[in-house]
Amino acid sequence: MSLQTGAAPERHAPFWQSWDSWQFRESVWSHGDEVYQHLCEHLLLQERLQPYLQRLAEEAQQAGLPPVRPLFVEFPADAVAWEVDDQFLLGADILIAPVAEADARHWFVYLPEGADWIDAASGQVREGGWAVQVCVPVDRLVVFVRRPLSP
Repeated sequence: MSLQTGAAPERHAPFWQSWDSWQFRESVWSHGDEVYQHLCEHLLLQERLQPYLQRLAEEAQQAGLPPVRPLFVEFPADAVAWEVDDQFLLGADILIAPVAEADARHWFVYLPEGADWIDAASGQVREGGWAVQVCVPVDRLVVFVRRPLSP
């Protein structure tokens, strides 16, 4: 089971669900120790994200903004953001670019204009308004975090 094509989209959703719950033999943890280890890592990541996810739930209730958003919701002045259909934001600050090809080793990601973005894997800061090519480890999603503004 490829984590890129199997459990990947759910890993940064506000909730996690095993869609194979009626067929235990097909559950993600039944695919071996390596997949199980990645599942544990991602569940721990989701636990660390809980305060952020809670804030997104409150924002959804108060302002009607969905936790998972197309880029143009946060960047309406960026014309390219209106065209991107293979990436999404989790809230305003986490950009996720699911890799749609099982054997991909590099992937292009558009970083919206008007913000700097930190590559969650490398820590490298990238300027928004450009498409960047990133290395794609087989067991990771492409994630960028919006860099906070300096005071």
